[in-house]
Amino acid sequence: MICSCENKRVFFGKIYNSLRFILLGLFYLFFTELLYAQHFPMRHYTTYDGLSQMQVTYLYKDSRGYLWIGTKYGLNKFNGESFTSYQVEDGLPSRIIKSIGEDNKGYLWVLCEAFGLARFDGQRFQKYHHGRGDFSSLAIDAKGAVFCLKDHQLCHIVGDSLVTIALPNEWKNKPVESLFYEKKSESFLLWLRDVGLVRWKGDTWHLITPKPSYRTIQIQDHLLHQDYQTHHWFVEVEGSMQPFLELKGNIPKVLRALPFAWTFVVNEIPYILEKNSLIAQTIGENSELLGEGEAMTTQLPDENGVWIGGEKGLTFLATNGMRYFSQKEVPRAWGVVEDKEGNILIQNWLHPIQKWDGKTISTLHDYQYLIPVLKEESWYFKPQRDQLGHLWFSHTRGIMHYDGNKYQLLNYPTQTEDPLTFCLKEDPARHLMLQGAQGYLGMIENRPPYKRTVIPTTEYPEANILSIEIAADGTYWLAWGGLTHYNPDTKTIKNYARSKGNLPKMGAQTLHIDPKGTLWVGADLGGVYRYDAKKDQFVRFLPHFLTRPVNFIDKLDSDHLLIGDMSNLYVFDLKRYYATGQVRIKSFNHRNGFMGIEPFQNGSYHDSKGFVWVMSSTVLSRIDPRLLDLKTDSLRVFTTRLDTLNLPFVATDSIWTIPYGKNTVRVAFEAQ
Repeated sequence: MICSCENKRVFFGKIYNSLRFILLGLFYLFFTELLYAQHFPMRHYTTYDGLSQMQVTYLYKDSRGYLWIGTKYGLNKFNGESFTSYQVEDGLPSRIIKSIGEDNKGYLWVLCEAFGLARFDGQRFQKYHHGRGDFSSLAIDAKGAVFCLKDHQLCHIVGDSLVTIALPNEWKNKPVESLFYEKKSESFLLWLRDVGLVRWKGDTWHLITPKPSYRTIQIQDHLLHQDYQTHHWFVEVEGSMQPFLELKGNIPKVLRALPFAWTFVVNEIPYILEKNSLIAQTIGENSELLGEGEAMTTQLPDENGVWIGGEKGLTFLATNGMRYFSQKEVPRAWGVVEDKEGNILIQNWLHPIQKWDGKTISTLHDYQYLIPVLKEESWYFKPQRDQLGHLWFSHTRGIMHYDGNKYQLLNYPTQTEDPLTFCLKEDPARHLMLQGAQGYLGMIENRPPYKRTVIPTTEYPEANILSIEIAADGTYWLAWGGLTHYNPDTKTIKNYARSKGNLPKMGAQTLHIDPKGTLWVGADLGGVYRYDAKKDQFVRFLPHFLTRPVNFIDKLDSDHLLIGDMSNLYVFDLKRYYATGQVRIKSFNHRNGFMGIEPFQNGSYHDSKGFVWVMSSTVLSRIDPRLLDLKTDSLRVFTTRLDTLNLPFVATDSIWTIPYGKNTVRVAFEAQ
């Protein structure tokens, strides 16, 4: 609806289907509020990324792990990093791809519009010349037999010939609209016009659903059926069709969980039904990239989400436990803390504190009367909720404290101490809140009058304490570029610095102590270090792998460490490491669900519901460790090229002859 105001009069333009749009508007207002700011991560691929064309017609994942993308202008292979495009000039029968499949020998079969089939071995296409026609619906059985539809007739590839298969007499002249192979039953399913869905196995033909109002879609090895009359979607369970989704009204109702992720559209709103879930959720930000309605032409479930192809390119939508808040919603989160009511409070640099109640984000106004004293919204790292339920916020002008009744600024003005507070850490055993500041550690009692004791970093008065950890023996570790180990009982201090010869050049900026009591240090100059208490030494961990600045280290759960560098989140299997000495790490970035770039210093927080919050330069992420896929499967390596020669991926061996007279060749490999 478009309106304009002039001379205090409102003019309403022409309104089409006004009631429909009003209802949809109310639905958007109500429903999007419920799921506001819980966006699913998406990675969108276009021609800028190497895709041959934006209109994706078919998706298929082969046994080698490659994703094949059919478009209206060629075939594409995606190896997880880059695209390889194949055109008519490379041997395709035509440019428009209708379907893709793989036989039991590993050959890829490509069905093209108008000019039929081609078989691809990774090196060259073998075209099958069967004349011009309306080709559709490729199906390959477990024995490698290839079937397709030409001009709505069922056909079988025999040698180089295309043989028409006659239907039973009762359906002799009925056009076949679509063809599927069902791996589980080792049978074919055919949609016959004006008849319904028919199962064909050997010499047996059986009418399954005599409903012309049905349609069937295939998602790799899964078949889903829609009944337009009853507004239900069905899936086959133990030989019978069972409804799993009802589309009556504006809000979809999930009746049965699916063993894979699937997207669908209701009233032009894209939804995602996650694997094994009974809740359909709106996709959120950037859902317009998926297209609208039937423009979401094809999709393919993945262990960590779903691939979606349509009129606007290729999109991977991650459903692996990661969500995010965009910068429009959360401008620049530097810290997160949960209050005793379960609300998430978000400290934003140079922006007001925000509150997320699980449904909506709002600005926190209760402390605004302190703004004249605070001067500006200059919030720093690691806000805390103490054992009394009180909240502590780090700020350039000190600490803002909330006891459940009022906010107050604790800045302890002196002539020598800068009130700027970089981070906070509770010491519950001593009923203290620890303050990391410039040149000193503040130890503040958590009850009025909030008396503070100052421990100067005497040797390094300009040191900014960026991170604090408390060891099992009650001693404190402080990171400020170097490191300080302080015993509050004996009042002894030991500093570690490059200038003292007891610390490598690192720039320590974040600390974490794991369940075994090991201190881990993230370095601004790159890498992770582990403290060897017996030798009183800091040892570089994976020096050839973790090379970039590490901004935070935290636990993901009791068995895993979470490490954030400038563009990745690494999950380190701590339990396996202590048990076997083996190192297993899985990386998360924009390709598999983590949308943040450059996680912030000390940029993580664990809430009471088990979620991990990660702050970054771009978005605020919320991670459910229970849903993360932490498997680290061995890579499969394929030889793809010998100099400029593409090598077939169905070769029986990996021995290649070097051309006569050449002493050196360049060999290309890919790993999946």
